[in-house]
Amino acid sequence: MCAYFFGSDKATKGSLIKTHLNTLIRFCSLSQNPKLLNLRTWLGVLSLSMFAACSHEVHDPALLGEISSDLPKSEAKADDPQSDLPKSDEPKADSPKSDVPKPDSSTTNTDCENLDRTQFTVDSFYCDLKEMKVKSVAELIDATPSHIRDSYTFMEKSSGLHKVSLEFPRIIFFGTDARFLMALGTDPSDKRYNVVEFAALSPETGIWDYRTMSFEDDGLVLNDDSDSCTACHGAPSRPIWGGYPTWSGAFGEQDNILTEGQISKIQAIKSDPTALGGRVRNLNFPNDHTIVNNKNIYLPSRSYGYANTVFNFELGPAVADGIANRLKSRDDWDVLKYELVEAGYCNDSFYELADVLKKYGLTDGNDFNLENLANNDDRGNDSFRWNQGNTSLADLVAFRVLDFILKENPSAELLAALEPVEAQRAEWIYYSYDLRGADKVDSILGEHSYIDIRPKQELMPNVKAEFCAALP
Repeated sequence: MCAYFFGSDKATKGSLIKTHLNTLIRFCSLSQNPKLLNLRTWLGVLSLSMFAACSHEVHDPALLGEISSDLPKSEAKADDPQSDLPKSDEPKADSPKSDVPKPDSSTTNTDCENLDRTQFTVDSFYCDLKEMKVKSVAELIDATPSHIRDSYTFMEKSSGLHKVSLEFPRIIFFGTDARFLMALGTDPSDKRYNVVEFAALSPETGIWDYRTMSFEDDGLVLNDDSDSCTACHGAPSRPIWGGYPTWSGAFGEQDNILTEGQISKIQAIKSDPTALGGRVRNLNFPNDHTIVNNKNIYLPSRSYGYANTVFNFELGPAVADGIANRLKSRDDWDVLKYELVEAGYCNDSFYELADVLKKYGLTDGNDFNLENLANNDDRGNDSFRWNQGNTSLADLVAFRVLDFILKENPSAELLAALEPVEAQRAEWIYYSYDLRGADKVDSILGEHSYIDIRPKQELMPNVKAEFCAALP
């Protein structure tokens, strides 16, 4: 899985290709599949497709089709007569299942019987699907909790491994908080037609876990794809998604405005439950007035529902939370936390904050520049400015680190300095960072659907002198 969302970074072609070749060599060398083609043949085929995916102009639909056509295939399963879910309208495969293993992915042996399911995770979802005897991607979507399924966007172009076009768009589900992401293709000719991709943020470690589920001969299979995703998503990995107001390849890629072709496509799949193999039959679609007159996907599950924009609103704090938790696990946390918030809120220059982030091992290319494929090159501080819509990703990280300080053992002086803005600060933290999953459904339908969070621009300047003086 080269790119979970999309992006292209031509400046790093060489390093990406080198990484892919090393990964592929390791994969082919270690494989135990008796039916695997010889090393030289598969290295040639897979490295060619990876080269195309990560180094060519990914906005060319013809090229995307060529890339996808070279990748392994898994097929639709027959409907299970005992399943309680609606039967899928997806076509059955025309040929036997591919004997080729997925590059650098391994089957996950999930112990469903002893798994803690109090939290919704990829593992718990997999166990639920197995118990429900889900037999197709359409049924998987039907079984997806509504708090995840009701927030989505479509992709007309993508550098991911799914075959994508206007006729058969990719669907990204980002839920109420963008901490559990799910993506899939809809083209029946795609060799990954029955592969669903996941990225889930661990609240404890701050690490994004990349997995796939696929429908194989022996049923639903959960795969660990973390290693194979690092070349494009970074190490540690993170999502790839455009900064406001441009989302290359998405429906409404500029300012959420749909093209006439995208409007026609949404109307067509909305009116036909069998469209796209039945995979969108239970999507909560916008009304026709919103689609046609306003020319945008305005999600009915949110009172502020511009799909691409609200994805940014949710993804920014999620990624920032992950970075802050990774920093918190460092041995020098007690020093860096104060250094970081001082750079973020006691200096007028944004570059002071960027320099501190780099000092503690973070890079713009790998951790902050979400628009593009990840890399570890330092291309200047501006990439730390990924635009959530209201503020930068770096500001969101500093704001979460400040919150961690206040939740640990803050001094009386620091609490007193922040007292005039504490109510606003706590509200922003609660609705943007702490409220998650199904618990967030009511808030995004109400007045807290749009959180105008601007710590550096609007909040901290009100208490700057007192706050900075109170820092150790």
